Amino acid sequence: MEKKRQTATDVVQRIRGGGFNAYFVGGCVRDIVMGRTPIDYDVATDATPAEIIKLFPESLTVGAQFGVVLIPREEGNVEVATFRSDGRYADGRHPVEVQYAKSAEEDVRRRDFTINGLLYDPLKDKVLDYVGGQADIRGGKIRTCLSRIGINQTACGVGRSGGKHHRGSQGKPPGSFHVKTSGLF
Repeated sequence: MEKKRQTATDVVQRIRGGGFNAYFVGGCVRDIVMGRTPIDYDVATDATPAEIIKLFPESLTVGAQFGVVLIPREEGNVEVATFRSDGRYADGRHPVEVQYAKSAEEDVRRRDFTINGLLYDPLKDKVLDYVGGQADIRGGKIRTCLSRIGINQTACGVGRSGGKHHRGSQGKPPGSFHVKTSGLF
């Protein structure tokens, strides 16, 4: 196992040893599913920032107000975020308030795209997929997670991809759009 992944797995193991749930989340899981080596690893947990800081006293509170703590490691920093369900947004990207979620499933349903809404349990070597991200990877699709709860991408500012896209035209379901993937799939 490569060093960055082992480091992130050790973080998950320590968090679990403290009595909490913890999983890899987001782009690193997408990359694992696609057979690629992730650049970095993010962890999602039900532990609060204060609880993470107790487990990792060397932590940096770079985004604790949003439930995010950075654990510095020689092999690469590991970002740990508390499961959350975002409240309203001031600018379409940054939440005015953050509410902690009760479950990993609730956390991933608030994420941007289904392919980034995957969880991975590195201790059991198991992907958890509550949003259909694996099927979208296999099908070469990029869809918003928010469309699954009735919010269309126009309302949530889907421009996060930074690419040109066509919103829901040509009979595509809400939350689906075409984007040039530049070899993503």
